Amino acid sequence: MRLRYSLTSDMKDVPKHVKQQLESYANKISLDSKVFKIISELTEEKINFVGLEQEILWLRQELASLSYLLDESADILKACEKAEKGEIENQLPVPETIPEEPQNFKQKPSQKIEKGEEHLADLQNSVAQLSNMAKTFKELKDSNKEKHEL
Repeated sequence: MRLRYSLTSDMKDVPKHVKQQLESYANKISLDSKVFKIISELTEEKINFVGLEQEILWLRQELASLSYLLDESADILKACEKAEKGEIENQLPVPETIPEEPQNFKQKPSQKIEKGEEHLADLQNSVAQLSNMAKTFKELKDSNKEKHEL
């Protein structure tokens, strides 16, 4: 599963963070050794085709992961270049104060209970909707089975 996340960093530190991501990948996976292993297995007298296919599929998946990483790295570095040229206007301001404490911590206990009851009611409604959807899907599935059996 892939997950996109973002961090705020000083411009001067961005290349270092990109480098760390690339190094982390390079230290974890050695793609060239896998390619040479596949090549050497192709020269053996008795070739394990199933094993080779699995190794090739694994390698292709890792190449896709590397491709995503390189694409994202290039996009980040392009954004840095644009920021250096002053082409990006949407920069985050440097915070001058410490963020305020969230409002829900300042609520009275009775307010927290009311909000908790509202959330519970919302969750119960959501569960009921999901149950209805599951029931509808089951009915559709059963009706499709009956049609195919006729």
